[in-house]
Amino acid sequence: MIKFMKFELEFDKDVYNKQMDLLFDLNWKKKKDYYKNSQYLGLILYYYWNCLNL
Repeated sequence: MIKFMKFELEFDKDVYNKQMDLLFDLNWKKKKDYYKNSQYLGLILYYYWNCLNL
């Protein structure tokens, strides 16, 4: 029979939230700010294209 050792680590919610915020900022913040205006342009072009096809 194989026995496994069990390690328990204390979970700190504040540290976890700070790490997730840091990872989000490193990966998505610049891209989100960069593509913000192109979302509006895409929405305008979408409605314009639908009006042409009526």
